[in-house]
Amino acid sequence: MSKKDLIFKSALMLFTTRGFHDTPTSEIAKQAGVATGTLFHYFSTKEELINELYLECKSTLVDKVMEGVDPQWDLPTRMHKMYFNSVLWGVEYHDKFNFLQQFDNSPNISDLTREEGYNRIKSINWVFDEAREAGLIRKDHRDMLMELVYAFIISVVTQLIQTKPEPKERDELIDLSYSILMKAFS
Repeated sequence: MSKKDLIFKSALMLFTTRGFHDTPTSEIAKQAGVATGTLFHYFSTKEELINELYLECKSTLVDKVMEGVDPQWDLPTRMHKMYFNSVLWGVEYHDKFNFLQQFDNSPNISDLTREEGYNRIKSINWVFDEAREAGLIRKDHRDMLMELVYAFIISVVTQLIQTKPEPKERDELIDLSYSILMKAFS
């Protein structure tokens, strides 16, 4: 693992457990096993570090959601796979999941970074818009519906993290939750 990745890993853990203001850069460096000067070689400020970490988390989310999704599949199949992948990402990368939950609307994330993060997830949102146009989900207030889907995913991920079902049962629960979501939004 590179020094930058070690710093990201340490910052991720400390920011989510202690918060931004209660996490000194010296502690991030210590937990990462690098000198404080090394941290500042990669990130000029703690603010730069948290903003880059935010973008890295958004990128891994998009990569996981799109993993194995064939653009040639019909829309319902693509939607199901993307939903399934997004829940799995939250379960498998719950540290990044928790970080995004905690810092998505934080003043510690700059407007420019938040906009870049939004641009990174646009590749996911187009399927939502396509489903609305195809009549698979409601055409009501788009942003409100997207927030409700996000809240639904958070609830499912949280439940799976707490209960720790075996993979087969986990997958069945994800499929069931998708079915419930689609019924609620159609």
